[in-house]
Parts: sequence; C-alpha cells; structure tokens
Amino acid sequence: MNARVVKKKDNYYIALESYENGERVTKSISVRKELGLDRPAKASEAKGLRDKIMNDHRQGTYIAPTHLLLKDYLPDWIEGYKFSIKPTTYESYLSFITHHIVPEIGSTTVPNLRPSHLRKLYAKKLISGRADGKAGGLSARSVKYIHTIMLLALGHAVQDEIVSRNVAELVDPPRQEKPQIKYWEWEQAKRFLTATEKDRYHLFYLIALSTGMARGEILGLRWSDINWEKNTLSIRQTIVNTNAGPIVQASAKTENRERTLDVTGGLLAKLKEHRKKQSAEYLALTIDDEENEDKPGKKKSDLIFTASTGKHVIPRTIDRCLIRAIAKYNKSQKEENHLPELTIHCLRHTYATHLLEEGVHPKVVSERLGHGSIRITLDTYSHVVPRLQKEVAKYSDDLM
Repeated sequence: MNARVVKKKDNYYIALESYENGERVTKSISVRKELGLDRPAKASEAKGLRDKIMNDHRQGTYIAPTHLLLKDYLPDWIEGYKFSIKPTTYESYLSFITHHIVPEIGSTTVPNLRPSHLRKLYAKKLISGRADGKAGGLSARSVKYIHTIMLLALGHAVQDEIVSRNVAELVDPPRQEKPQIKYWEWEQAKRFLTATEKDRYHLFYLIALSTGMARGEILGLRWSDINWEKNTLSIRQTIVNTNAGPIVQASAKTENRERTLDVTGGLLAKLKEHRKKQSAEYLALTIDDEENEDKPGKKKSDLIFTASTGKHVIPRTIDRCLIRAIAKYNKSQKEENHLPELTIHCLRHTYATHLLEEGVHPKVVSERLGHGSIRITLDTYSHVVPRLQKEVAKYSDDLM
C-alpha cells in the first residue's frame, strides 16, 4: 500500500493506493474528518497523518477508516455483549446508551471519536444531563458509569479492529465523592426487631441484620439452602428486578459464586416457625407440592419468603414494607427515640458496622458480605475506623 497527500481546494486528503485482485484501487481519506477537526487541515497535519498510516501499515496495525456511527455501533454492541452480563446490567447499559450517549455523540463515527468528545459529554451530563427533562445534571457516579460503558464498548471496537486505540482510556472520569453510609446503632436495630415481631417480614429484617445478606439474596433463599445439622445458609441465587419483572439469577458476588454462612440456632428456630406459618398459608390458598390440572399454576415454592399469594416477593415491596414499619415504630415513640429511615441495604451496613466495632477481623466481615476483596470492605466502612482508634488507645492504659 502507498499513501500520498492530495490537496483539493482548502482541504487535504490522503490517497491510499493498493492492489485488490490484481487491480489498482485508490481510496481517499479526508484529513479534516479523520483528525476530527472543525477547520481545514494544515499541510503538516496531512503529512503527519500520511506518515502514521504508512508506519501503522508497516507494523501491521493499520485499520482502514470506517463510517460506522456510534448510534449504530453501540446498540449493536450491547446486544451482543448482553449474554456476558447480568440482565439488570444489560438494561442499565442499554438505558444509558439510549438516553444519554447516543443523543449526544451518536452522529460521530467510531474512528473519529476523540477524547475531547467524551470530556465534553461528561461535563455536559454533570450540568444538565437528566433524561427526564428536569433541571440539574447526573451524579458523578452516573457519569462514571457512562465512562465504564464507553471503555467496554470501545475496548471491543479495538478487538474487532474497528479502531486502533480506545480513546476512553485517555479520559479521566469525574471524581466521585464517597457516599455517606447510613446505618442504625446496634441498640436501635434491636429495638426495631422487638417492635416488629408480628410484622410479616420480621424474619426478613432479622436475617438482614444478623447475616448482612443483600435484599435479593434473602429473597432468593430456598429451604433447600439450609443445612439444619451444620447451622448454615448457602447463598446460591438472587431475585432481582428487571423491566420484564422479577427474575431469579445465580448469585455472583464472588468468584466462587456461592457462599455459605454460619448462623445461630436461634435463627434456625425462627425459620422453623416461619415454615409452619408458610405451610398453613399454602393450605389456605390450596397450594400443593405438585401442580395439577385442576389447579394450574398452584404449586408450593421452595422459596423461604413468598408473597401472600404464594408467589415470590417483588424486591421493591420489601423496601416499601420496611419504610412503613419504621414509620409505624416512630409513630409509637417519642421523637428522641425515632429511628432514621433506612433501606434494606442499610440493614446490611448496620450489620457490617456492628461486626467491625466488635473487633471482628475485616477479612471475616468481607467474606460474610461476599465482597470481592477486603479493600472494598475497608473502603466502604472506613467510618468505623475513627471510633476504633479511641478504643485502641485504652489498650496501653495499664502502663500509666
């Protein structure tokens, strides 16, 4: 292949000459478009591009320009990539691509995408990036999520030889402020559990506060996941929300995909009581162990937590029930005894904070929570460290 600079009117082009099937073929590349310029290209820029093309060709890394637009590439990419990620992640990626990325830079070709395009995109989204038309921008966390999507999509574009480099790697995402962790003091958690003993989801709250399991993990628990002899619960699946409704998916918090937690005999006793109540509820609903023709769709679920209909619980329902339970508790208490409003995930934070304050090794806490590394645990619960520092100071008191 040979490349030469050609000037036409006010712009420069690179003429690529090669032979295909014994015939001479010439292709023209606009220097201005290839470099993403908003002005006519200079002679020095044209020569620089020509030299780069020839050097890449000699190195075997040259990729011919394509007119593939981001608005065509990104939807196609996510449809192929969705089988490698969770359904909820796919829906989230698709939403950001559809509502935030394509409307802004979709008309740019993949090869012409520059770091400056992404920097402008991120800056705009931080100021006025809401897709619902309301005032204000996206959070730094959401914009960082856009950056993650672009890193992945362009990384695959490099693998597919659509582009020779991933320009997203040259851009720094916005700095994300560490979120404030919300949790209850342990005495508050105990008061709440005492007050909600008759609540339908009392056992759910108890498991969250005594194991640190996430909402979807608790909802995915089955009776077959309990080892009554060894006093353990195994987390093998989770129930999550999707646009098509709640679905069951394999648990993948860690590389081992499954983790087993030791639990107390007291918790197992509560579970046995719950099973009796569930069996009585199934009986009232005329739900049997096996589905039959007379009662289609009526078969006992192995799930520990089910709705009053006998079917699995919609994840968001649990959060709404917790909010109502806290409101009911606060209504019965003096203002100084009111509990802060929390989500189910904050019960997990309450559990982790309590363990660390009691001196449990962070590695053990990390394993209980299913974190990928101890660093995630330490970063998430760094608020505990100042309180522990005061306790550590007492250990040398006997020297005084």
